[in-house]
Amino acid sequence: MFKLGLVLLVACVICTQAKPASKTASTLCRAPNGITSPCYQLIRKTAKYEERKYVSSLWASTSEQVAVGTKISGKISRSCYMRLRGYLSSHNVTMGVPVLYTIKAIPGGKVDFTMSFFLPNNGPNFQPPAPHDKRVRLENKPSMNVYVKVEKNLNYEHRFSKTYAQLLSGYLKADGLAGKYTTPDIMFMAAGYDAPWTAKRTNEFWLLKA
Repeated sequence: MFKLGLVLLVACVICTQAKPASKTASTLCRAPNGITSPCYQLIRKTAKYEERKYVSSLWASTSEQVAVGTKISGKISRSCYMRLRGYLSSHNVTMGVPVLYTIKAIPGGKVDFTMSFFLPNNGPNFQPPAPHDKRVRLENKPSMNVYVKVEKNLNYEHRFSKTYAQLLSGYLKADGLAGKYTTPDIMFMAAGYDAPWTAKRTNEFWLLKA
């Protein structure tokens, strides 16, 4: 998947799932490309978006803050990527997919940009080593419901574009869900599953269910 010495785990994460809410619900632990990804239950699927319930999961994350309105440049994302890659390679830690980008408004007229690598659970006693770089942190994301819009054939620079999160927000409002999710102006997430050198990529845009 990723070059530069990254070794990806291809075994499926074993995790406990709640019973599906309906006969159409399903539980997944792999991305479409076969790489290990966080397990989720598909709650609802429409022609334009999905609702998923993810189990709790472990991630390695690093962040940068920029002024509101500032374009998040390739330089910023590369800097975050290299920190996380350094953590993986120095501790021989494997990763799965997606690479998750979280863009969140913070006080002071700034935006927090966080890049996270998914760390598959390698057993009941799995405990990845603490990062040496203080800019890298390990975080447990709790179980969460998200609304998801899938976008195909994206250019690299559009992989975490707010435009697609806003489109998703419009679909949710049209379905009477206004006020039942975090709006893109407050926070949205983008999930990438393709290798960095992929020209036309498939990304997901997530809005957190309230």
